[in-house]
Amino acid sequence: TTNLFRLRMKAAGICRCGNQLKSETFCQDCLQKQHDAGLALKLEVFTVYGGCKCSCVGCNVTQLAFLGLDHIHGFGKQHRKEIGRGRRFYLWLKKNHWPPGLRVMCHNCNLGRQINGGICPHVTGDFPSHNELSGFLSGV
Repeated sequence: TTNLFRLRMKAAGICRCGNQLKSETFCQDCLQKQHDAGLALKLEVFTVYGGCKCSCVGCNVTQLAFLGLDHIHGFGKQHRKEIGRGRRFYLWLKKNHWPPGLRVMCHNCNLGRQINGGICPHVTGDFPSHNELSGFLSGV
């Protein structure tokens, strides 16, 4: 019966708090509360797993928008399929008492590890610079 009530409220354009809907499910106030709660959870997760800075030795990225969690030993794709991603994953980590095997890493370093055999190009220096690539491409 509660679900039926919520469906009727939604059909009438009313949020569960009684305000007018701003999105498909929430009013502006509730959207902001959801956003703030998600950000607080992300900060808590990142704090547990090393702070809001990329863990790669040669990287200084600290902008939250560019950071994510890296599965140190791989299998992230499989783990995401099993658990989910984003908020669902963060809640799972908290519920499971912060299991080891994860670290904060920027998306560039994480992808760099993926295409460079598990080692970030910051560490190996294997990838050519922009200038080196420009010279290479001009000869093609």
